[in-house]
Amino acid sequence: MKKCFFASIILCFMVILATPVHASTILQNHTFVSDKEQILYNANNGLEDNSANDVVQTNDGYIWVATYAGLVRFDGENFLLINESVDSDFTAKSIRELYLTADNTLYIGSNDNGVYSYKDGDFV
Repeated sequence: MKKCFFASIILCFMVILATPVHASTILQNHTFVSDKEQILYNANNGLEDNSANDVVQTNDGYIWVATYAGLVRFDGENFLLINESVDSDFTAKSIRELYLTADNTLYIGSNDNGVYSYKDGDFV
């Protein structure tokens, strides 16, 4: 009996996947990105290099960018490379991953110096 049940579920799933979807149906109510203003941020206008491994926004409004050149904080107008001269507790040079928890703790995974955490304006 269990085999028949699972077989019927798999069969239903395969029928759903095989159902054709027409592009006109998908695009009818879609607003294209080209209708919006687009800005490319890279080494020419703010980022330290052209890499952006991860991006996250914290509750304080900052956008954080993980780059191979380091951790970059963006406030909507200015980019700030976070390093030891900005905060002596942060010594990583290359950032790979960002993770934001429900309590607004930002975890920063580095390529060279482990994992850092940032909460309420401080690196811990």
